[in-house]
Amino acid sequence: MAPEILRKEKYGAPADMYTVGVMIWEMWYGKRIYNLPCFESFENISDILELDWASLITLEGFTPPPPIWCKNLEKLLSPTPSERPTASKMEKFLEEETRKRFHYK
Repeated sequence: MAPEILRKEKYGAPADMYTVGVMIWEMWYGKRIYNLPCFESFENISDILELDWASLITLEGFTPPPPIWCKNLEKLLSPTPSERPTASKMEKFLEEETRKRFHYK
């Protein structure tokens, strides 16, 4: 859940992009992000607001995403909605990455 929703603030498309960031992270590592040990000490869901998400982009013992993916994950998981990329920007990024990595035209 995006931080602005937890803070009971008005939210929009950037909250959806936060969720995209969580999903990309989970697909990369094959783990549920909220099952990580750092979440075990949380007494309530609002404790997530204090979490340094940038520290979770790379997971110890796992191959990290390529640097450009890490950069995008940091933006997607930003606690500040205005710092998150739009769906259009992520679509462009994913198209470029697909072309580059799989040699599609």
